[in-house]
Amino acid sequence: MGALVVLGIVEFEGEEWAVTAARRYARGLLEQEGIEDWEASLVVTELAANAVAHGDGGGFGLAVSVGEDVVRIEVGDSGPGRGLRVKEAEGTDESGRGLLLVDGLSRRWGAVCRTTGTTVWVELERRTASSAAEEAGG
Repeated sequence: MGALVVLGIVEFEGEEWAVTAARRYARGLLEQEGIEDWEASLVVTELAANAVAHGDGGGFGLAVSVGEDVVRIEVGDSGPGRGLRVKEAEGTDESGRGLLLVDGLSRRWGAVCRTTGTTVWVELERRTASSAAEEAGG
């Protein structure tokens, strides 16, 4: 994988509005590097929403890093992270698909659960704006 360069680390309040702010922050950092990655935006949204929903209300941190061929997203909160796993939601469930989505989009992902909190990390294939356009047929 090679060395990672940290593009940014920021803390957000544990409020619903912070999910949108986290997504915009990450997207802005990646765009400055010429990376246009809807998958990274989606992963940040899912992980931030989980941090707000399942954290202890004390907020969450976001770190965005890049390597030669990878984008790494990390979201940490002070929640316990018990039962952190991919599960199959029932057809009518309104939640429960976030980690399934993360699992499908990522190269690999995992979580570090400590008594002080949980950090979920996700590694995605790094795509530039031009490679994304080529994949889309443009």
